[in-house]
Amino acid sequence: MLSEFWSVATRDRNANGMGLAFDAAEVRLTRIMAAFPCLPEPKDLPARWWDLIRAHQVISKQAHDTRLVAFMLGHGLDVLVSLNAKDFARFTEIRCVTPAELMADAGV
Repeated sequence: MLSEFWSVATRDRNANGMGLAFDAAEVRLTRIMAAFPCLPEPKDLPARWWDLIRAHQVISKQAHDTRLVAFMLGHGLDVLVSLNAKDFARFTEIRCVTPAELMADAGV
C-alpha cells in the first residue's frame, strides 16, 4: 500500500523511518508505482478489516497490519513478504515469509 511506504519513507530515522526528503520519497514512490501494478481497494475492505480486528483482538498500531491483511484477502492473496513476519503471525488467513525465506524457497 502506497500510503504505508510514504509514511515510512518520510518518517525520521530516529522514529524507525527512512528519513527521506519529500522529493527523494516522491522519486522512489514513482518508481514503485511504475514497477508494480496497484490494486484498487476492495469495496468490502472496512468490513473485512473490522472482522479481522474482532477475530484477532487487534489493538494499537497493529490495526495498520490488519488493514493490509484485509486488503490482501479482498483480492484473494494469501502470501505476504515482510521483514516483520512476526507482526503477521496472528493471521492464520495468510502466510507471511521474510525475503530470506522466499529466496531460500526459490533456491537462490
